[in-house]
Amino acid sequence: MKKVSLTPYADLLKSSGLSITKQRIALLKALDACKGPVSAAVLYKKLQTQINEATVYRILKEFETRGLVKEILSKKEHALYERTTAHHHHIHCTSCGHIEELEVCLSPHTLSSVLASQKKFASLEDHTLEFYGRCNSCNNGR
Repeated sequence: MKKVSLTPYADLLKSSGLSITKQRIALLKALDACKGPVSAAVLYKKLQTQINEATVYRILKEFETRGLVKEILSKKEHALYERTTAHHHHIHCTSCGHIEELEVCLSPHTLSSVLASQKKFASLEDHTLEFYGRCNSCNNGR
C-alpha cells in the first residue's frame, strides 16, 4: 500500500533530510503566508503560541542550510528570510522599509570571466545584490 503524504510541507521537509515536526511545518506555512522577506521576530510574533523564539531562529538556520529559505541582509533590520524560489534581487525603501522583488540580475557568467581575468577568484558560485532607494509613495510624500 502506498503511503499518502500529510502535506506538501511534509514532503518538502522529508526530501530535504529534515524530520517532520509541527513547528517546522508551521514555520514553512508562515513564510509562505508572508508577501515578501520577513524577519525572524515577525515570524515569532505570528507563531508564538506554537513555537518559542529560539526554535524559530534554529529552524530558520536549518532551513537556510538545506536551501529551503534564503537569508537577505538589510541595512535597517536584522536578517530577513523568504522561501527559496527563482533567483531574484530586492529593492528596499530606505524610508518606509517596503521591499519589492526585482527580476533583473547580472549574469554570473559575465562576472566569472571578469574575476578570472583579474586572477582574484577561479569561479563564482553564488551572489547577492540588494538595492536601496525611496518607493514612489515615500518619494511623493516628501
